[in-house]
Amino acid sequence: DFASDKAGDAGKFGLGSPAAKISFTVTTDKKKTVLLLGKVGDKYYAKREDQPTIFAVDKDLLTKVQQPSTTYLDRHLAQFN
Repeated sequence: DFASDKAGDAGKFGLGSPAAKISFTVTTDKKKTVLLLGKVGDKYYAKREDQPTIFAVDKDLLTKVQQPSTTYLDRHLAQFN
C-alpha cells in the first residue's frame, strides 16, 4: 500500500533513522539502490533512499532482511528418489 509520496514525511513513518538499510545493485543498469525500512507502532514502512514514495509493507519483511544470507541458501547438492 502507498503511505505517502511527500518528501518530508519520512520521519513520520520511522524512516528518519531507519530500523534497517538494504543496499543492492540492479544487474541491468549496475546502479546501487538503498532501501530504508522503518517501524511506527505495529506498522512497517519502506522507501527507496532516492525516492519520496513511502510504502506500507508486511511486518515480516524487517525480520526476513535481518537474517543472514546463508538462511536462504539451499545447501543440498542433490536429491535422490
